Amino acid sequence: EVGGDMFWQQQSPEGSLMAVLDSTGHGVPGAFLSMLGVSALHHIVKNRNRANPATVLRDLNRHLKTSLNQQQQQSEAQASDDGMDVGLCFFDQENNHITFAGAKMSLIVLRAGEAQVLKGDKVSVGYRGCSVNQAYTTHGWRCEPGDVFYLLSDGLTDQIGHHKGKRLPFGNK
Repeated sequence: EVGGDMFWQQQSPEGSLMAVLDSTGHGVPGAFLSMLGVSALHHIVKNRNRANPATVLRDLNRHLKTSLNQQQQQSEAQASDDGMDVGLCFFDQENNHITFAGAKMSLIVLRAGEAQVLKGDKVSVGYRGCSVNQAYTTHGWRCEPGDVFYLLSDGLTDQIGHHKGKRLPFGNK
């Protein structure tokens, strides 16, 4: 099966870069957009600073908008309005530090049983409404033994389940 939700990871001497991508669409259309995103990530980290997730997201946004011709002034009927939500973390193992940037995706940190959320920016990558020069915010986190980190797409939180006879989405709580 194929779909629009993916994860990606790349190890380097500096550390590990990890991403969760949630693309527009389901099935094959979503998978094609995810493949475009993963291909762009490989290209970006090969040629640029991979330790700064906000810079990688900015470059990914530019790459998607260019690839989908979203930077051109087109009529609404002609223009693609596709993109993705992305959570991107760089783990510096030597310094026990995580750097995070999110495009409509947050990083959940579980420390000593308490959940803390590093909020991503409220803008995705790609999509017509996103500027080609969109900047993303960098968050840092000093890791301690036992910390657990979660990046997840809305594919999980939107799943419908049942609670006390009611159909409810899984949700964030």
